[in-house]
Amino acid sequence: MNYINQKDNTKQRAFNEDILTLPFDKILLQKGYYYKKEKCSRNFITMTNNNNDLVVITRQPNNQYLYFNPNDENDRGNIYSFCKNRKIKLYSLLNKEIKNIDTHNIEPSSINKASMEAVSNYKNFNPISDENNFNCLRLISNSILKQFSTIKQDKHNNICVPTYSLDKYENNVFVNLTGYIAYLKTPLFKDKNGNNYDKAIKHLCMVRKA
Repeated sequence: MNYINQKDNTKQRAFNEDILTLPFDKILLQKGYYYKKEKCSRNFITMTNNNNDLVVITRQPNNQYLYFNPNDENDRGNIYSFCKNRKIKLYSLLNKEIKNIDTHNIEPSSINKASMEAVSNYKNFNPISDENNFNCLRLISNSILKQFSTIKQDKHNNICVPTYSLDKYENNVFVNLTGYIAYLKTPLFKDKNGNNYDKAIKHLCMVRKA
């Protein structure tokens, strides 16, 4: 299908679901974005450009593409959201024929968008540093902690430990990353509305749910 002349069609149709199934990463390749290969996997594609615009692209079970910006929680959605958030016209992205439009680099995922973001965010966390609350508060030796390369720290210096599940696919069993548990450096004593919790929250579970 040729989407070169989408300008008039876009004006006539406020929302075209067919566009949501186009390989979003290939569209961005035409606009100066490139893959961060070390951050890509079967269900995630991470891309950036020379302006450091970072996007993580996923593909839903209905084959529609979504994206989110791990540096801005308000920058997320579909290709329409992408254009709106960057104040560009949709047809400016679709003014060329997309090569290999019927092939995709990313497999649809059976998990919801919020859970996929949790897994992707964990992969972008930093390795645990010498200044960490497991060492300073719980007196766990850093030499022991660093034997576990999967323990990481987020930007708030919370300790993040991955969680896994066993999934079956075509009679094969796979160990899959399902999310992470963040052990908070500073416990939460109040909710967003300022109400006191009955018991301080010391960790948060960010776990994939099917």
